Amino acid sequence: MRVAVLSDVHANPFALDAVLRDVEELGVDELVCLGDVAIGPFPHETVARLRELGCPMLMGNWDSWFLHGVPRLGGEVGPRLSEQGDWCVTRLDAADLEFIRGFQPALELQLDGSRLALFHASPRSLDELLLPDVSRRKLDKALEDVHAGLILGGHTHLQMLRRRPDSLFANPGSVGLPFSDGPSGGSLRVSRWAEYVLASSDEDGQRVEFRRVYYDVEGMLEAACGTGFPHAEWWTSCWSLYS
Repeated sequence: MRVAVLSDVHANPFALDAVLRDVEELGVDELVCLGDVAIGPFPHETVARLRELGCPMLMGNWDSWFLHGVPRLGGEVGPRLSEQGDWCVTRLDAADLEFIRGFQPALELQLDGSRLALFHASPRSLDELLLPDVSRRKLDKALEDVHAGLILGGHTHLQMLRRRPDSLFANPGSVGLPFSDGPSGGSLRVSRWAEYVLASSDEDGQRVEFRRVYYDVEGMLEAACGTGFPHAEWWTSCWSLYS
């Protein structure tokens, strides 16, 4: 059994459609999304596309904020993100918000010979940062109540794989806003591809395959600038010139 795990779509239907085409060509058995779907330039369009899929959807921090109030984020980047979040909420209709309200906090799937545990950021928080360089002690503490051979969480927009004594922990990266590195000062660096993971388990063992799919980033950025998305010039400037 192969499961395609998507995370952090960030209202980018251009990237989402590219990933879904790749998933269809691979013929996977299951599709799961780890949340943060509607923060970005095309919130309603992205939610409508996800509603068509009928796949399990997990709650992300932005999904929760859209339901309960977008916080006033700090730092240089934070206020811009809060304004973008406020704008996105106005683009979502009642059906969109009802769909998001149905997102699950976590999910477990039975693979062939193993269990797959999934959540947005960590089992104990929607916005805990488990970055690639997270200490062994912090990672073990965050995952201490999870009992599965494969464990997947998103949120950081950075693909990663960590070995543990009795499991593998992986981050599928981001479909719609994959970071080249972490936030720094007033800018982000975003890669020009879409990311996700294929997770599987059979008699030969567990597998995690990291996927990167190319699509028309320039076309997406041009369309985004015409949506009224706040701080669109800054947002588009974050996309790296190189793949």
